[in-house]
Amino acid sequence: MALRGCAAFNKKVNAAPPGTFTKFDVRHGSKPWTLAAIFHEHSFGMNSLMKNNKLVVSIVAVILILFVTTQILKSFVRNPKSDLTQELSKIASDVNTKAPVMIDSSRRFDGIVVLPGNKLQYNYAILNRESKDIDTVVLIKVNRDFLLNIIKTNPDLDWLAKNNVDIVAHFVDNKGAYVCTFELSHLDYK
Repeated sequence: MALRGCAAFNKKVNAAPPGTFTKFDVRHGSKPWTLAAIFHEHSFGMNSLMKNNKLVVSIVAVILILFVTTQILKSFVRNPKSDLTQELSKIASDVNTKAPVMIDSSRRFDGIVVLPGNKLQYNYAILNRESKDIDTVVLIKVNRDFLLNIIKTNPDLDWLAKNNVDIVAHFVDNKGAYVCTFELSHLDYK
């Protein structure tokens, strides 16, 4: 209220037509005329930037999970006499100490379960939707291609094919209800 009477506050410098926002650069003496102009200039593209950040966070989280799994499995490669089921159980136990891990604002990695038949089940939760609202075809396609690409391109994960270990991805919704499951066979990444 005290600033209303101030002549410097009420003076309009470099005023732009209503609804337009001009660029300003304080190094050259130009000044912004409103805080809204600054906010507007810096808020363009935030939705696409946030979407890109979600993708980056998702990729980093999956790579981190696979890195931890790889580091644990290196000990298995050095000691081939170990029972595969015991080694898979050790891997699951070690990874599960770090779970749950938020992949992005809508997905969470909940941990690994060892299944019979040399299978590792990765459990995920879709947090922002119920199972009836999730397109499982798209969910499976995107995640299957992504995981398969990581396994094929990471030489540290060659042991999966060599030891005939299959990967199962299991998804539940925000209420814990089953959404879908898909499996990557060791034959898929040989």
